[in-house]
Amino acid sequence: MSTPLTPGKYKGTLVNWYTGESKTKGTPFIAAEFSVAGMAAEVTFWIPGRDASEERKQRHVGELQRLGWNGEYDGNALAFAYKGREFDLTLKYEEYNGKQQARWQLGFPVQALSADRAAELKREMAKYLAATPPAPTGTPPAPPAAASAPYGKAEAWAQYVADAARGGHQPDAALWTEAVKATMVNAGKTSEASLTSDDWRAVPGAILPF
Repeated sequence: MSTPLTPGKYKGTLVNWYTGESKTKGTPFIAAEFSVAGMAAEVTFWIPGRDASEERKQRHVGELQRLGWNGEYDGNALAFAYKGREFDLTLKYEEYNGKQQARWQLGFPVQALSADRAAELKREMAKYLAATPPAPTGTPPAPPAAASAPYGKAEAWAQYVADAARGGHQPDAALWTEAVKATMVNAGKTSEASLTSDDWRAVPGAILPF
């Protein structure tokens, strides 16, 4: 059993269509079938009655024409020229007779605002703009933590040399080597290459005091 799709926007390919009437009121409709992510999706276009407004009838025809409708209501003659094309669809769920049913709709066609319309909106909304933008509320996010500098053999040796100089001594390579070996044993490592930054930081402290 396939998992139901979540409400939202999808791309669907037009694959088929048919006509019919509702069982309860006999309301006629044209249904367009789409394939969405390998699943069937059906958009129902209810045909407005004689008493419907001119706006409703015009909207009905416009929706069907977006699919390349040939103007036929006879199921045998009905055809959509844009079969195989992809369309924007929207899915939501509505309760019907105590059950949740999927309702698919064609996505609303949109177009960019014209320069004249954008200027008109700017004029209309200008009076609502505050002279001074309101101060932000809440606590600003903390800056990201700085990445720690890498610490390896060279840094550990430099630390050892500095410690020796402070004690008035010259660095001893033999003591250094023994400290590295001792650190490897304590860390359970078998080679210098496997020592981590924390391991190398422990090496200067493992050298016997001067």
